[in-house]
Amino acid sequence: MFLAPFFGVLSGWALLDEMLSFSIVVGGLFIISGIYLVNRNVHQKKNLREGNVKKVVGN
Repeated sequence: MFLAPFFGVLSGWALLDEMLSFSIVVGGLFIISGIYLVNRNVHQKKNLREGNVKKVVGN
């Protein structure tokens, strides 16, 4: 869902020879970095929960 604009621009560049401007490249980098930051936070919370369970169980 969040990558649709990114791949739309990338497909237009690759298939239709559309020009990529500096602002479009920077926007793509913002999209990718935002998705990374959102997913990184989810993995950290999951690891914290699993760590707490291991402490209680004693593994």
